[in-house]
Amino acid sequence: MKRGDMRERIKLYRIKTPDGPHHIFNPTKDDVEPIREVWTKREDSLTVNRWAMVTQNIINRKQFIINWRDDLPEDMAVEFRGELYTVVARPELGNVRKWIMLLAGRLSSDAHSYEL
Repeated sequence: MKRGDMRERIKLYRIKTPDGPHHIFNPTKDDVEPIREVWTKREDSLTVNRWAMVTQNIINRKQFIINWRDDLPEDMAVEFRGELYTVVARPELGNVRKWIMLLAGRLSSDAHSYEL
């Protein structure tokens, strides 16, 4: 990975007061406060799960690789193309404090609402 691979901008947010699992996974603009805007390399994935053979839920997953930071809050979200995605994990890449991968997602029951 090289810095030149980071070609897109994202906004990082702190989730102010998480209120249950659904609220944490789909925050609104009222639920977050801005931290900063950063450069990223992005990777996408779409997962469809069927629970109880009745409801179909879609998780639009995104992976954002950013420069390593030590000031990221525990509960955070990423804005990309106007949509907020909750960060569910942020592993360090390479163990050299150079890069962090933000594993983020958004939950929906409508598979057609997502664009990769």
